[in-house]
This record gives sequence, C-alpha cells and structure tokens, in this order.
Amino acid sequence: YRLLGFNDNWIEVDSKRRFAAYTNLNAGSYRFQVTGSNNDGVWNEKGVFIDIAITPPWWKSKWFYSALGLFILLIVTATVWYLFRLRFEISERERAEKSLRISEEKYRDVVEGTTDLITRVDGQGKLLFVNSMAQKIYGRSPAACIGLSAFDFIHPDDRKTTQQWFDGCLENRLKNGSIENRQINLETGEQFSMFWTSHFHFSKNGRLKIINS
Repeated sequence: YRLLGFNDNWIEVDSKRRFAAYTNLNAGSYRFQVTGSNNDGVWNEKGVFIDIAITPPWWKSKWFYSALGLFILLIVTATVWYLFRLRFEISERERAEKSLRISEEKYRDVVEGTTDLITRVDGQGKLLFVNSMAQKIYGRSPAACIGLSAFDFIHPDDRKTTQQWFDGCLENRLKNGSIENRQINLETGEQFSMFWTSHFHFSKNGRLKIINS
C-alpha cells in the first residue's frame, strides 16, 4: 500500500497486518492505493484505491486567513485614520489657540489702552475685573480692586440712587442699562463724574451672573 501525496513508495506487509496508519497528515488531497498477490506470487497490478480529502483546522482555513487579513487591514486603516484625525485636531487646536491668543492681545490692547474705566462685577456687585484706569479713578491697582464692592467707590451722595437703579435693572431683567454718578479716588479723594453703560448677564433661572460696564 501507499498514500500518494504523502509517500509515493510502496510499503510491503504480510497478511498479518491488515491496517495502515498515518499521523500528522497536512490538509490536502491524498489517494490511498492497495494492491496484493496470491499465494503463487501473482500480483493484482490494478489494485484498489480511495481518494481522501483532509480539511485544515479552522485557524488554517482560507476563510480564516481572509478574515484575518481583512481584520489587519481594518486595524491599519483605523490606526491611520486615528493618527490623521489626531493630527488634524492638534492642528485645529493650535490654530484656535493662536487665534485666541491674537484676539486676547487685541482685546488687551483695547481694554488697557482706553481712557475709559472698564469693570466686571458678579451678582453681589464685587469686582471681578478692572482695567488699568482703576489706578487713576479708584486710587487702587487693578489687582487690589478684585473682590471689593463696586459701591465702595461711589460717592456717598450717589450710592442710594445708584442702588435704586441697580435694583430696578434686576427686577426688570434688563440686559442693558446706563447711569451717571460720581466715583471717588480712595487714595486722593478726587471725584470723577462717570457715565456708565452696563450689560447684565442672567442665568437661565433669572439669577444675575455678571455685569460688564
């Protein structure tokens, strides 16, 4: 007997061995052939055969390799797309930061270069921001003004009317308002007549958040 596709050489056995064993055959097509002779030594040249097909395990099948190749392709494509997207987002972020920096510089030039007093106060009237004109009008550096009440710098004779105007703006939820009063330089006592234009910002529930003036 012999197994074509594995070993083309004939293997001779006597009549006592009536089986053939093969192990670790690779996937593929084989033909098992058997021929024999009688007691007179006459051989059956034609013999008999059987075709055998051994399928590979699933991890060695063509569909598995195809799926694996497709999976690797998807991973590579996703990685390339992620890196491209990341690079694009970084570029956009850098562009936005540059634009913001330029806007801030322009804003700073306008705010700090003006001769007008610019302030921002919270819902309790405490200063959150004031430009460099605070030194001249309030007699305090901008940093020293933060946290102080804006009413501390209003002339005592004007505080009541200013408070009434302020309460009226809150009651009517006005977005914009204007008032004229006097401010006191706490260092020198000098008075400044001011015309205020204020912009009120409220939360969704109607609570005052900030006032820009």
